[in-house]
Amino acid sequence: MTTRIWRSRCLSAAITTSLLALGGPLVAAHAAGGPNIALGDTASASSSHTEYGAAHVTDGNQGTYWQSAGPNLPQWVQADLGTTTRVDEVVLKLPAGWDSRTQTLSVQGSTDGTSFTTLKSSAGYTFTPGTGNTVTVSFPATRTRFVRVDITANTGWQAAQLSELEVHSADESSADLAADRPLTASSHTQVHTAGNAGDGNRATYWESANNALPQWIQVDLGASRAVNRVVLKLPAGLGGPQPDPEDPGQHQRHGLHRPDVLPGPRLQRGERQHGGPRPRRDHHPARPRTRHGEHGAARRAGLRVRGVRTPDGRHPGPPPRPRTSRSPSRPPTRCGSPGTPPPTTSA
Repeated sequence: MTTRIWRSRCLSAAITTSLLALGGPLVAAHAAGGPNIALGDTASASSSHTEYGAAHVTDGNQGTYWQSAGPNLPQWVQADLGTTTRVDEVVLKLPAGWDSRTQTLSVQGSTDGTSFTTLKSSAGYTFTPGTGNTVTVSFPATRTRFVRVDITANTGWQAAQLSELEVHSADESSADLAADRPLTASSHTQVHTAGNAGDGNRATYWESANNALPQWIQVDLGASRAVNRVVLKLPAGLGGPQPDPEDPGQHQRHGLHRPDVLPGPRLQRGERQHGGPRPRRDHHPARPRTRHGEHGAARRAGLRVRGVRTPDGRHPGPPPRPRTSRSPSRPPTRCGSPGTPPPTTSA
């Protein structure tokens, strides 16, 4: 039996467990150059040199810096934003007059200051005077309160060093980056093409070929864009399988209700949908009966009934045997009763 997946629509078309669609509205991140939300916030570190404490990374002064105690790495420094905030970028600085150096570091985030997740995997970042000894680290927008920089290597000194830890919040935009952009898909059904997923009309949708999962749909934004969210939609009011006027055969495949066909009467047992009652089939047709004693009386009378048949055309059976008379019985005699005397013998 063919099973069709109805309304596999992504953005106006998606099969929830099988298809992924890209479409609007997308939220673009425009954090670069924004305000430093960590400025003046509380900072802490795994260790600090006596003169170069962690508070220097949030004081807004590039000339001051934090340095870890001793030559042991890794070491970390973090800023507490005070509340959970959507962030997607940090800017790290060293004093502008320092020589070039590369520090290997990762960026981590936490909402409680205890359990941290990696926002940006470890990599080497080079601080050079030509760029103001400044590096920018971007990552997908994340809601976090504590932003930590974990340093595992430093080519310029046997300690971790950082002058400023700037944190930029993600600036949410309602612009739909996929609107009117070209969309393509692995397949489509009838008029439900990939372009319907980006036309801004929620009533139209993309539907893939039937019984051919997995399927995909994609949008070409035209250039590399920073995005951090995808919103998927289906037509409003969709609650289950719906009839498609372009596919009349769907009713036979799925048993969908057709408003143009009235339901028929409820059939009783043994009744056919078209015509009258179903004829009864008798495996053993009734046989006509003879009257009781019609031939039995003839047999009891000792008559021969050859050639006589019952009304249904059957022979009544073999003729009865004629009765034969028994030989006459001799009268019994008693011992000593008068009769013919026994023969005598002479002496």
